[in-house]
Amino acid sequence: SLGEMAAGIGHELTQPLNTVLLLARNCIKAMDDPLQNGAMIKENLVAERIAIESYREMIAYLATHDPTTQQMLKAILAVEEEHADDLVSLLAGMKA
Repeated sequence: SLGEMAAGIGHELTQPLNTVLLLARNCIKAMDDPLQNGAMIKENLVAERIAIESYREMIAYLATHDPTTQQMLKAILAVEEEHADDLVSLLAGMKA
């Protein structure tokens, strides 16, 4: 039914968003001592990449069937890709 499909999409959207929220909290803690917490930042980057891949899969699955949700996911994906780039820059700065 339509309700079940909407609930499934809601669940699929919530999972990566919860992951990203946890990553953001971890990064805030890691910034207290970035050199000591480099491993945590690397783990956050891996998890961020997994969330990004989840959004890419949802976008591909929706294709042209739901352009509104697809556009929303593309906007979220762009932000998450930017966050991942920021983590990469942070890690690179720690090595310098």
